[in-house]
Amino acid sequence: LNDVNRRVRNLLAANVAARIEALGGQRGMNRVTYTPARA
Repeated sequence: LNDVNRRVRNLLAANVAARIEALGGQRGMNRVTYTPARA
């Protein structure tokens, strides 16, 4: 389960980062990418 959770979190983080990069907002990127990494 841990391995699966890591993969899912990595995919979600990459997905969110890609969306925010597409929008071009670095402020939002810092908030969104670091919060899931801690949780």
